[in-house]
Amino acid sequence: HLKERKAPGPDEVRNEHLKATLHILLPFWTMLLNACLKLGTIAGQWRTSNLITLFKGKGSATEPSNYRGIALLCTVFKVLTRILNPRIMRNIQEALPPEQFGFRPGRGTQDAVDMLLEYVRPRIQRAKGKAYMQHSSISRRPSIQWTEDI
Repeated sequence: HLKERKAPGPDEVRNEHLKATLHILLPFWTMLLNACLKLGTIAGQWRTSNLITLFKGKGSATEPSNYRGIALLCTVFKVLTRILNPRIMRNIQEALPPEQFGFRPGRGTQDAVDMLLEYVRPRIQRAKGKAYMQHSSISRRPSIQWTEDI
């Protein structure tokens, strides 16, 4: 389901255009997307995007960190990725480590916190129980590494 009233990407094809012509162009789109899958390649233009910035709505509008980037992709490429994503996710779920929480269905921040507490609690309950944490942050994206008692 393609949402309506969304900004188009570099191809200038709007979701409404695709929906309105689907009854006529479905065989063409099917043939094109199947060819992409068979050949393992996509149109060069589909690899491009229009990058826009959106104000987050808080803080100073003159501060660049108060904006987030949005990549406007080609509409047909979005359709292809929506077809491929569930297929890929089905095949890689078991290969992902249990510590991977981002972009996985049924896993969220609370699950990550619970796993962290499950690791830390027994270590701090020991005699002289300590847990040391190493924290590094680049662009506000923390990376935490726990080590055994020293």
